[in-house]
Amino acid sequence: MPFEQSIHFLKDYGTQHLKDFIKDARRAEDGMPWRCLYSLVDPAVTKELSRKHIAASSLKSALDDNADDIQVFWLSSGHLFIFFQGPVRAVIKNYENFLDFISNGQRPDYHFFWEIPELEGYFDQLLNDAIGSEDSPPTSERRKTEQNDFSITPELARQRQIRFRPLLLIVEDDRVTRHILQASMEKYCDIAIAWTAEQAVRLYKTMLPNIAFLDIELPDGDGQELAELFCALDSESFIVMISGMLDREKTHRCLRAGVRECVAKPAQEQELLELIDRYRRTRVRNSATGS
Repeated sequence: MPFEQSIHFLKDYGTQHLKDFIKDARRAEDGMPWRCLYSLVDPAVTKELSRKHIAASSLKSALDDNADDIQVFWLSSGHLFIFFQGPVRAVIKNYENFLDFISNGQRPDYHFFWEIPELEGYFDQLLNDAIGSEDSPPTSERRKTEQNDFSITPELARQRQIRFRPLLLIVEDDRVTRHILQASMEKYCDIAIAWTAEQAVRLYKTMLPNIAFLDIELPDGDGQELAELFCALDSESFIVMISGMLDREKTHRCLRAGVRECVAKPAQEQELLELIDRYRRTRVRNSATGS
């Protein structure tokens, strides 16, 4: 199928087209699995015809030669789902460039799924939220309430417990480090990427990740303060600091706050995998004790 025919602006097609694609993808037993990239971008990009054409052309240039097959679903509310088969590295690199282009360098956060999960997980949560927003867009008052509310609801805690794969939040503005972390973890976790402290706070309180990797130095904040906030908010947090700026004082401060581990850059894959295993053991132990 030509790439131009694979970009579906769902204001024209309706969300059922997206639901049908996912249903068929989950039924498929043969062939290469579908990966997924997701972002919530400025809805104005698809509402203005000229910007819509420019965005589609930019997306085609970014992804066209880097995957075996691509299906793009772009909701009028700004939710963007890109499903692709084939290699991951080039697609992610060029997708980040595309996000930079359409957002004038503001770089919206994005999420990566190694495969469309077969069981209930964070992908389904995002999908339901996206479809719900298409039918009933959030009002400015509702957005303000959601931004100011930093409580963990029982439903959000339940969603974290039943995820098929752990959801990992990576807060890192350096591209090389970010790609190393993602490449090491993508087969084992669903991943959300944040470049800034502001994005990290919003993502943490809305999705309640199972694990978070934080850098200390961020463009708009201090990763140590973020770690302290998350640990104070979330009694079941599993925070790991990954930084080239760690010293004894910073390490002690992080550990006192409740951070599980401090890792120096460049992080080694085996060390990260041991942390994931440690998280899983902690989760099993907490489930056994009912905590």
